[in-house]
Amino acid sequence: MGEGYKADTRLDIIQRFFASKLAPTTTLVTTILRGKDYKGDDIQLSKELIQRVTPMVLQDLYDILKDNPSLIPAGLAAVFGVGVQTYEKRSKKL
Repeated sequence: MGEGYKADTRLDIIQRFFASKLAPTTTLVTTILRGKDYKGDDIQLSKELIQRVTPMVLQDLYDILKDNPSLIPAGLAAVFGVGVQTYEKRSKKL
């Protein structure tokens, strides 16, 4: 598929596809056994555990709290199933 040292093979791509379909607890086990995350970076066990145990809504609210606390009321709507997205302001290009 690719060129150079340790290029992805077709088997690598298929393995990643099926690994992405696993449940979060199963992927935690495979990630720990591999010692790397899906990007190939070294893992931090505490961070991996928190990401898999904490509901995504709470993770999103935490991100909102860090980035712009004034948006927390809008983020709370996500708890009730409302789709909420935020975007960074674009800088104007001349």
